This record gives sequence, C-alpha cells and structure tokens, in this order.
Amino acid sequence: MSTVLLVIGISIVAFGLFALAMSITLIVKGKNIESEIGDNPNMKNLGITCARHQLEEEERVLRGESGCDVTPCHPQGCGTCSSTPK
Repeated sequence: MSTVLLVIGISIVAFGLFALAMSITLIVKGKNIESEIGDNPNMKNLGITCARHQLEEEERVLRGESGCDVTPCHPQGCGTCSSTPK
C-alpha cells in the first residue's frame, strides 16, 4: 500500500470518528455545543460577556452615558449588538 493511500485512509477514518463523536454529543445532549461566549450559561454565570459588548460598555462609561439596554450578549447573539450608542 502506498504512503499516499495510507495517509488518505487515516484522514478519512479520523474525520469519520470526529463526525461520529459530534453526532453522539448532539444525540445525547439534544442540542449543539454552546461554544459562543454570549450563549454559554457557564460563562454568563462567571460574568464573562462577548468582547464587543464589553468594549461598548467601556465606551459608554468613558462618555458618561447610562448602560446598554440589551442584556450581556443579546439572546440572538453578539451580532445583534449595534455599534452606535442607544
């Protein structure tokens, strides 16, 4: 068996095992892994928010404005935070 076929075979097996592991995680938990900072409840409990929200809060404090009207990392994700003050 040539080296190229061996490497391709190992790559296919590794990818298959990864896909199987992710599928099992999805089946057991019933949902995808919460990897985004704004959606992860453990990070929310620690008071960690997305970088964009933290920067906007720091800018508001420096300008002397009141806090953001969106909770740390809006339920639809950090992409919904506006870049203009509210």
